[in-house]
Amino acid sequence: GFQAALGGETMLDLYGYNEMAPGPLIQAREGDEVIVHFTNDLREATTIHWHGLRLSDAMDGTPRVQDPVEPGETFEYRFVAEDAGTFWYHPHVRGHEQVERGLYGPLVIHANDDPVYDQERVFLLDDVRLADDGSIAPFSLSSHEIQMHGWMGIALLSNGQLDEPVEVAATTGQVERWRLVNPSNARTMSMSLSSGTMRVIATDGGRLDQPYETDRLTIAVGQRYDIEVRYADSEPVELLTNVLTLDENDEVIEVAIPVVRAAVSPSAAGVEPTEIAWPERGAEVVREQDDLAVIEFTAEELDGLAEDFLNNKEIKTDKGTYRVKANVTWQYLAVMQDATNAETRKKLAKVRSNRAKETNVPLFSRMLKTRAQIAGLLGYDNWADYRTE
Repeated sequence: GFQAALGGETMLDLYGYNEMAPGPLIQAREGDEVIVHFTNDLREATTIHWHGLRLSDAMDGTPRVQDPVEPGETFEYRFVAEDAGTFWYHPHVRGHEQVERGLYGPLVIHANDDPVYDQERVFLLDDVRLADDGSIAPFSLSSHEIQMHGWMGIALLSNGQLDEPVEVAATTGQVERWRLVNPSNARTMSMSLSSGTMRVIATDGGRLDQPYETDRLTIAVGQRYDIEVRYADSEPVELLTNVLTLDENDEVIEVAIPVVRAAVSPSAAGVEPTEIAWPERGAEVVREQDDLAVIEFTAEELDGLAEDFLNNKEIKTDKGTYRVKANVTWQYLAVMQDATNAETRKKLAKVRSNRAKETNVPLFSRMLKTRAQIAGLLGYDNWADYRTE
């Protein structure tokens, strides 16, 4: 970790990639191989999850499929950037605190046919909960409020800048692309512009075929939107987040708080903003989808478990018929009962629930611990008897 004031008066204890909060902007093009050499200098385990990207489980950065990187250890993240768009990266270990302390950053994958703008900018719109002395508030997940509504901050951050808008400079006639990311723990951002309307050109799913204009844009936690901003005159343009609060009479009111401010200078020639040529949609890419996820393991990794529990194998016993599959929701192997015997099904669900709670236990360890319980539910004395039948 490191300390920084983030524009405020109090030095805050932060985490950051390359001692930056937010972390550095990573950029690539569709089809590029992205390689990140990661060293964990924290005093606790962590990972990097690449939010929104299609990539292999081994690179996904969640403890359900990757062993966390322990203090002092290194890991090489390597993947191909399959899809263009605005993404972000962050840990999936104790995320409520690690992300809150600044451990996140932007990732932009450029399409080969992206429209050309005068300027592209990335803004990460966050909040932070501060204590009375201005430091980051102690972390706790015990209260009902936090369990139900998440860890809501009381101060806004724009690209890591506390309670002050990010200042940028522009010229009349320019047309810019602003990439907006909401990395906060719980706050839904309600965004607007101080003048004009926003033209939404891309979302989490990438560039839109038909951009649209709106006066208000709602950005949920983790979401990304790309908007087009045009400078028709020299009036400043502010990006506002609209926050509900109480006035002196305890009435709910909405307050518009600037998080980005563009100072606009007149151009020498008085140029009007140009119309951006929008790329035509190419041929639709049809991707084949399997009914079940396929996860491959070596015999050494699972001590023979893969031979028994993959490929949608059916197991028939006097207690019913069971179908075994890789469950992508919980990211570990679960036995699902297709027939009767509700009591056994409840027991299987309990095994599944208990193992799913062990979020800091590696995937392989959870599956190995589950084998004996599953074998017993299927009517065998132990796992070895099931394997040798």
